[in-house]
Amino acid sequence: MVAHVCAACGHTEHPDGESMLPECPQCGYSLIGLPSPGQCPECGFGFDERTFTLRGVPRGMRMMSPWRALCWILIAVVGWFALQIGVMLTMALGAAGFGIATILVIAVLAGAGLLIMTSRRERSGVHTFAFTPLGFGPIDPETGRLDAHFTTWDRVHDVDADVLGPHFTRLRLGTRTMHGAFVVEGFDCGVRCAQERVPELVAIIESRIAEAHANAVAAHPPTRPS
Repeated sequence: MVAHVCAACGHTEHPDGESMLPECPQCGYSLIGLPSPGQCPECGFGFDERTFTLRGVPRGMRMMSPWRALCWILIAVVGWFALQIGVMLTMALGAAGFGIATILVIAVLAGAGLLIMTSRRERSGVHTFAFTPLGFGPIDPETGRLDAHFTTWDRVHDVDADVLGPHFTRLRLGTRTMHGAFVVEGFDCGVRCAQERVPELVAIIESRIAEAHANAVAAHPPTRPS
């Protein structure tokens, strides 16, 4: 069992065999004293003694939900057509056409404003990430649950931690190429974590990655040519 990591990582000190998370990262239910590994009694979130959370600012991650991205694309397309139609209506109908064009522009701006006002995640910039037995990903601030940007451990091969200060580290997960370049897969984030705890976090992540790939090989062993 890993000892207390830091408040920013969502850990608390508990005896062996109990959850290290003070509360469920999805629903907020208290996990103190519950056996580990286990599941949250409230929402079924799976955890073990190496599960933790981090808060930080993503770098190069597309944090926007798919439906919100689609809405932005639709607004851009509709806005472009509204502009073209508005010009033609103004030329053909004069003041009446200009009025119709104005209404279309206002509708497009209202849609964009609604997306901006309802996007707490886009405004805040700071997100909570959960590192679970199955993988890692951001927690949606609107639903409190792991969102669509969840990455399983078998999709990454390496972890890179660049300590930027006493309480801030750039953490990347992905694959290191033969030439030393690091290709990010799902996580590139500046996270809050005490400097002395970074090796502990890296060790946890490395163990997760190693186990995932070992399990993948065991599930699909290489076949020998006949």
